Amino acid sequence: MLISVCREKLKLAANFLKRADTQELFFVVFHVTDTDKK
Repeated sequence: MLISVCREKLKLAANFLKRADTQELFFVVFHVTDTDKK
């Protein structure tokens, strides 16, 4: 289950990469890494 959640986050991050400014990208990366710690 955790792996599928990570995959969904990676898909969202990939979508952001296509059309995000740097601030949004940093937020996504920070959110994903912060979630992994828990």
